[in-house]
Amino acid sequence: MPNNNEILCRLCREVGMDMTHSTDFEVLSQAICDSTGEKLGVNTLKRLFGFKTDKVVPRLSTMNIIARIFL
Repeated sequence: MPNNNEILCRLCREVGMDMTHSTDFEVLSQAICDSTGEKLGVNTLKRLFGFKTDKVVPRLSTMNIIARIFL
């Protein structure tokens, strides 16, 4: 079973972005919504990728939404 970092790396490859700019997360949020019909907030995505330094464990539902992109 892949860990969260592996999933996030795969997500970057899938969407063709390196997630280095703040605007990348806005684009990713919209891409996830378009693909899954579910919204993930920009700040949630920034936390997942370490762009924000909040030490928060992602919810299972958040990771499930991301995983649905690969289905």
